[in-house]
Amino acid sequence: MIRSVASRFAEKVIPEPNSGCWLWFGSVGSHGYGQLSMPGKAPETAHRVSYRLHKGEIPTGMLVCHTCDNPVCVNPEHLFLGAPQVNALDCKQKGRNTKGREKSEHTRSLISASLTGRKLAPEVVAGFRERTYPNRKRPAAFSEEHRASLRRGQQARRERERSTGSHSD
Repeated sequence: MIRSVASRFAEKVIPEPNSGCWLWFGSVGSHGYGQLSMPGKAPETAHRVSYRLHKGEIPTGMLVCHTCDNPVCVNPEHLFLGAPQVNALDCKQKGRNTKGREKSEHTRSLISASLTGRKLAPEVVAGFRERTYPNRKRPAAFSEEHRASLRRGQQARRERERSTGSHSD
């Protein structure tokens, strides 16, 4: 069964009530932005996917910028289109520009305040998920079952490789 982009996207988003950000809890690239992979396509940043889903297509050459300056926020109300020059000016005005490996105070504060979603306390995340997805099966409810299933699958794959040879030319 192929799931739609919208359903895959919705599974990885949790609203953060204090900032209004929708935090991305899926994959995060080395650039700090959420990313979503679709079969047969290169990963795309989650905020661009959000913009397309909620506001429409992104014109060629335009960037999707954040009013909240939170790289893992995917709330379409926090996103706007801007040319690279507009984004560079916005970055400079807000003190987000970096020099070499040095990060701006703003970026450090976002990271230390855990607004990236990767450092939120588990009980906070559980509370967000419970309020947002009250009928969704919780990972704790099936984690041991899931791990056992993965172990069985790995064992079956190893047995298949032994019987057929792991490398076939």
